[in-house]
Amino acid sequence: MSVDRFQALSDDQLDVIDAACSRLENSWKFGKPISIEQVCDDEAAENLVSKDTAPAVRECLLRELVAAEIELRRARGEQPDIDEYRSVFPTRRR
Repeated sequence: MSVDRFQALSDDQLDVIDAACSRLENSWKFGKPISIEQVCDDEAAENLVSKDTAPAVRECLLRELVAAEIELRRARGEQPDIDEYRSVFPTRRR
């Protein structure tokens, strides 16, 4: 995690991002993987991805979830392509 990216976030926002990533990771760990979209449907995470939320907050949540899922998929031996995520989450591209 890049510290600079998180400096503008409140403790509550950071807690939601952390909980969302933990939920994703735990679902994979226990053999019932859920999608990033399912994690974002959680009420607290949903508030961070709503159109009323600052784009930087939404982007931070999605970046962390995508990074976590890529790591989990690689651990399974998959070779995920970032373009898969860009088509589902068309945010700023780097």
